[in-house]
Amino acid sequence: MLLQRIVATSLSSLAVAGALALALTAGQAAAQAFPSKPVHLVVPFPGGSAVDSMMRVLAQPMSAKLGQPVLVQPKPGAGAIIATQYVIGQPGDGYTLIVITPSAAVKSAIAKPLFDVRKDLVHVGQFSSSPLVLAFNANAPFKTIKEMVTYGKANPGKLNFGSYGIGTLGHLAGELFAQQQGYTMTHVAYNGSTQASLSLAQGDVSFSFDTLGSLNPHVQSGKIRLIASSTAERSPAAPQIPGMAESGVAQFDLSNWGGISASAGTPADAVEKLNAALQIATREQASIDYFTKAGLGLRGSTAAAFGSMVNRNVDVFAKLIRDAKLDLE
Repeated sequence: MLLQRIVATSLSSLAVAGALALALTAGQAAAQAFPSKPVHLVVPFPGGSAVDSMMRVLAQPMSAKLGQPVLVQPKPGAGAIIATQYVIGQPGDGYTLIVITPSAAVKSAIAKPLFDVRKDLVHVGQFSSSPLVLAFNANAPFKTIKEMVTYGKANPGKLNFGSYGIGTLGHLAGELFAQQQGYTMTHVAYNGSTQASLSLAQGDVSFSFDTLGSLNPHVQSGKIRLIASSTAERSPAAPQIPGMAESGVAQFDLSNWGGISASAGTPADAVEKLNAALQIATREQASIDYFTKAGLGLRGSTAAAFGSMVNRNVDVFAKLIRDAKLDLE
């Protein structure tokens, strides 16, 4: 009888141990099975916007590579703050992603940021890089960058430039240019690129950094002259426009980029799989055709390269905001 009890106890212990082993193995397999459910890609802009449309094009080949749907989820509001804080608050498991742009780097660079993309997000990869374009009003009292710099130094505070909003890349590009060249300018902010480019065409401001798509209609009418790309070298997205280095402006290199990030804590293997899917999406012919037609630069990258670029942008903007005493809060 005692022997039977010992045998029964031993068998019971073995069964428990076996169940635990199976549970552990199943748990490990589940952890390795990313993705095992749909991935949500949050877009901090309205549905139907340019970025929303881009992501729907890229989401299709990403879904095919991952074996799970990539669901594009617009969540606009408060200059991308609502969407970013939402994603930061989600579990770091790779199932909730967000599109970030230079705006996220600017918001992380202010003195008291509501979030910091260097710490609160894990960066998956880049999907686009397009330059802004330095453009002059056709009747401005200067025709080249060198002449504009000479005019600005001779007339401190009289040179004005327009942008499509306070804290936008167009605003920061103008401020960085003035700081590097050693003079002050007056910034005039407008509500979007359409108003900013129209104001430049009308001569209300002397120059601006804006998107090629916004400037082109006024270039064709002869009211705006395109001078240089905001990137150091000529951009593949606008190869006809000289870069800043070629135009005699050293150490100026800004681009209007887009990338995908996830909440902090996302495992490295999930980031690797997401990055592989994104890179495949940027090489698809349908993606190439869409971005080319829209005048946008399609560009893939490793997760590490994108993360380094984002961090550099935050550092550049933080120094500019501090040194130029810009109030963006």
